[in-house]
Amino acid sequence: MGATLVFGKGDIFVHYRKHVWALARGMSPKSLMAELFGNKGGSMHLYEPLMNFYSGNAIAGAHLPHAVGMAYARKYLGHSEEVLVAFGDGATNAGNFYESLNMAVLWELPVLFINERVINGVQAAMFVMDIERRLNDKNYLKLLR
Repeated sequence: MGATLVFGKGDIFVHYRKHVWALARGMSPKSLMAELFGNKGGSMHLYEPLMNFYSGNAIAGAHLPHAVGMAYARKYLGHSEEVLVAFGDGATNAGNFYESLNMAVLWELPVLFINERVINGVQAAMFVMDIERRLNDKNYLKLLR
């Protein structure tokens, strides 16, 4: 969340756990609570375009291509602002994570990716999804034989 304090006026795309990001960006606690308790969707679609703050997507990592698209638009239009996108480590198991990184690098886009270690992904805890850890686990290797 400290990144929002030094980031400036660029666009910020964050994942489902975004309430503190919204407060750090400058959203008032009153409007945050109104969104939480007065909306049928709860906080899923919390965003504030006047603050360049976009969030809330039910699909893990689905906001990554949106952030890359915004960075492409910023570059194409000659804007100096950059794009910050935060995501949980569970999103790294999705194909759009790699596609977004690839496009951002190939097109030299002004986007900063921040991976927040949340430990639990959408499908399973990250230690279950970590292939390197599995391959170093002797008990797991016995199961493969």
